[in-house]
Amino acid sequence: MLWPDTPLTDEEIRTYQKLWCKQYVEANRKADGAPESSDKARTSLYDRMYANLDSLDTKAGVVMTLNGLVFALYGIVISQKSLPILPPPPLLVIGFIFAVLAVFCSLVVVRVVWSSSRFLEHKTFQLAIDQIVFIRSIRTIAHRLSILLVSIAMVIFVLYVLQLMGIRIF
Repeated sequence: MLWPDTPLTDEEIRTYQKLWCKQYVEANRKADGAPESSDKARTSLYDRMYANLDSLDTKAGVVMTLNGLVFALYGIVISQKSLPILPPPPLLVIGFIFAVLAVFCSLVVVRVVWSSSRFLEHKTFQLAIDQIVFIRSIRTIAHRLSILLVSIAMVIFVLYVLQLMGIRIF
């Protein structure tokens, strides 16, 4: 699934934050039984979202590397199988389009979001958390979509190679 458990609407984001803060407060009770402050819980959520974005950046780099390999394979086959006056086979064009779309989805994931000290002010910190949760959700969906698209491009490539070898799948 592309977007299970990814809060996108304002209501989903607020619910996600409330659940996070509640779990954080319960997990971090002081020795005397008093709960931690909700500010620490929100700060923890903010840190967690940046850690998630960092992880997504790393994963997107791996997907982009895989996509580069797919592009290289497509380039080799297209250059070997098409003459300058003939277009490449339609199956390869379709696979190549999926690979290009996967790159664009990966680029959405690695786009930089800068934060400033104004996000740490109390009145705007809540908005910063809302924004970072939303960004994480969008990038998670984009990452999942890029994996799906590059996988489709690879399957199309394999089908084309099998077709070249004379092996019928369908």
